[in-house]
Amino acid sequence: MFADSIEGMPVEQSMEMLSGSVARIDGRELGEAANPLLSVPIRLYEENPELLTREKMGVISEAVDTLDFGKLRKALMYRLQASQGYVSDEVHCRATCPSPS
Repeated sequence: MFADSIEGMPVEQSMEMLSGSVARIDGRELGEAANPLLSVPIRLYEENPELLTREKMGVISEAVDTLDFGKLRKALMYRLQASQGYVSDEVHCRATCPSPS
């Protein structure tokens, strides 16, 4: 898998590989593709909780069992920190920089 091969590389080589790959990814498109995958089980559970029993949702259960929530949490925290830094810088600039007239 692509991510596994990058994970084993030195950091500089990983960044070089990712910079080319990430530039080709449309983040909005990726989010739009993921949202329905999240919405379906939510809607099914809200309408009929019995539909989502472990026995009936093997694929989802396997994915949840396999997903490393520690890594997911860490990735989301780093993303949040990066976003907070950007927003903080933007607010500071708008508060201290003269506004174009």
